[in-house]
Amino acid sequence: MKNKYNKIIFQEAQKSNLILMFLFVFLSELIGGIYFNYVRGILLNDAFSRTANAFYVLFIKPMRLASIGLVWNPLPSLLQLPFVVLSKFWRPMASSGISAVIITALCAALTSILLLKVFTRLDIPRKYSLAIIILYVTNPFVFFYGMNGMSESIFFLIIVYIVSNITLWILECSPEYIIKIGFALLVAFYCRYEAIPFAFAVGIAVLINIFLNKKEKQFIPEDNRKEIYHYAEGTVMVLYAPIIYGILIWIFLNWTIAGNPLYFLNSPYSNTVQSQLIASSKNAVDILFYVFGKSYAFMPIFFGIVAIRIITKRLMEFDFFISMHEV
Repeated sequence: MKNKYNKIIFQEAQKSNLILMFLFVFLSELIGGIYFNYVRGILLNDAFSRTANAFYVLFIKPMRLASIGLVWNPLPSLLQLPFVVLSKFWRPMASSGISAVIITALCAALTSILLLKVFTRLDIPRKYSLAIIILYVTNPFVFFYGMNGMSESIFFLIIVYIVSNITLWILECSPEYIIKIGFALLVAFYCRYEAIPFAFAVGIAVLINIFLNKKEKQFIPEDNRKEIYHYAEGTVMVLYAPIIYGILIWIFLNWTIAGNPLYFLNSPYSNTVQSQLIASSKNAVDILFYVFGKSYAFMPIFFGIVAIRIITKRLMEFDFFISMHEV
């Protein structure tokens, strides 16, 4: 009876910690976003375009979902619809992009509690869990995207969710995680087009785990080596089925509404046209230097992980190659 009572107290404490974590991150990001967008009047074009697309759906006659547009991935605008409605009562909800700020603040808060839940699941001591999460949410880069109304915060949440499920799948080998990852990749695609190369990296990580993780051998008969390829094939089909279906729906919508199945790719407002830097670059070397210039600030963490792996003699383990593909 005492153990049961202690377990109930622990669960209540866990819920309280999650609620406090959520409120702290959400309110911090929301206050920062309102100050940035409404008080200072600094509106980022990409963030405001998502809000404008949601506004067109509700306030153009006749009201129709097709007004959301076929260029940018629709999820960030769809999530704003309930809040854009409130612009009837407080115009800055749309005119200052506060509806977008609410969404990104929610995603930042959900990311923090997702991390806390996963760390608890992995039995990581509370003090280390909180320290890592605080370092993450207070990172200027992460905090800025949590308050600026752009789609990155939503994408960060999905990435953290996918990586968390990959980690749990490696440890527990339960197929439910592959299903969760598959649908998360679909949601990621409707958020940003970068989900496609990210999905490719996830697929490689899944195959590395299947072929190199000894725990996966329990699902493969020892006397039939071909079975591992069938197992890998079936896993990849389950993994990619949702995102492939989602891409086909997006192409179909572009075809039926705009008359061009690749309107999102080759229209005057497509990502291809918007990426003027890449279009103006003469070769791949210029692009690589540009990418390095934007990402070198994040390299020390990666090299720190590599150094720890070398010191602990775990550099050549399969999970390290998975983490390299995720990066």
